[in-house]
Amino acid sequence: MIIEFKPDVIILDIFLGCEDRRDICKEIKQKHKAIPVILVSVSMGLKEHSIACGAHDFVSKPFDIDYLLSKVNDWAKKYQQLKTDSTT
Repeated sequence: MIIEFKPDVIILDIFLGCEDRRDICKEIKQKHKAIPVILVSVSMGLKEHSIACGAHDFVSKPFDIDYLLSKVNDWAKKYQQLKTDSTT
């Protein structure tokens, strides 16, 4: 699905449902190292674990939507620049 959709940023809620999304983050990063992943969670204590699984950033809930959007925009710009640099 990632190959088809080609996202500039992926946002994952760590504990949405019964699955730990940090495992999904690891899988994504193994196949798509450059795509930025932002993990979100209500638990602040997971920031270090989020970075350890390959996430580029962590946002704790509740969050201001403008704060999250600024993070998404920043990482999307960095990813676009990386893609541009790799093709030139």
